[in-house]
Parts: sequence; C-alpha cells; structure tokens
Amino acid sequence: METDLKRIRRLAMRREQDNRNFLRWLKYRHPWPRRQVMELQVELTNRAWEQIDCRGCANCCAAMQLQLTAADCDRMAKAAGMTPADFRREHADRHRDGLWYLKRQPCLFLRDNHCTIYADRPSRCRGFPYLHCHILDDIAGTLMQVPYCPVVFYVLEGLKAHPDLQRKRRRPGGARKPVAE
Repeated sequence: METDLKRIRRLAMRREQDNRNFLRWLKYRHPWPRRQVMELQVELTNRAWEQIDCRGCANCCAAMQLQLTAADCDRMAKAAGMTPADFRREHADRHRDGLWYLKRQPCLFLRDNHCTIYADRPSRCRGFPYLHCHILDDIAGTLMQVPYCPVVFYVLEGLKAHPDLQRKRRRPGGARKPVAE
C-alpha cells in the first residue's frame, strides 16, 4: 500500500482526469447497483484503516484548507482561550459563500501529528475522509481528497483495480483493451 505522501500527490495529480472519468463511468454507466459499489468501498476502507494510522500522517491537517461552521469557530475559540470574535479575526476568513475557513495550513492546533483540541475539533475533521458516505455522491470532493489522503487514494485505486470494474477503451479499429494506469 502506497503511503509516501509526495508520491501519492504526484500520482493523484497525474491520474486526476482518469480518476474523474472512472468515477463518472462507475456512477452513470456501470451496471453494478450502488449498494454493491458501497460494499466494496467499505471493504477497501477497512483494509486501508488496518494499515494506515491517521496520526502517523495528519496530512489533511497539514495541507488541506479547513472549512468551519460558526459553531466550529466557537468551540475552537473556547479551546484556544479566546473569544469567538478574536478567534475569527486572527485565525479564520469568511468567504463569499458565507462559510469560514482557517487562514493557514497547517492547522494551528496540530502538534506532532496530533490534534490538541481533538474533543473540540471542527465537524469537517470529525468526518474526514468522508468514506462513510458513498464515494459517488461527491465525485468532486473525492477527487480533491485523493492527493492528500492515503486512505482515499487506496480506496480509489482499489475500486479501479477490481476485476469487475475494469473499464475498456476502444483502440483504433474498434478493438478494446483495458485502461492503462
């Protein structure tokens, strides 16, 4: 299983369009029922968790922009010993979409790959990498996570490698061959 973060990022960026095409194909054209895709996703996710400890990685905390709710800002402010207004002014930006985002990466609460406010961490952190939801429900979100998260990378690569999920491309002349990575 690939865990080198630089290599994962490089591979994910190189394969982004193929990954997008695969997920769209799986969602709209493959005959498997959604339930069957989800079962395979859960199986691959469980295998990944057996081999990957998020606390040994923490790349999501170090590299991804964190979206915050107002309640997240309030909890984080309390954990930091600040007023919510001071926390927002110093550590969060409000975007046009009305949501708050942490101003910098890595997260200011990340120390030695551990969250210092784990019990009060933001809601987006609690659910990451969102593999408890169907991967096909948010293709764009999945594709954004692949370069940062070894678990998401492994699950997507596992889906693409499954023998029953092999896409075929047409060769010149009409012959078919498997998609090469």
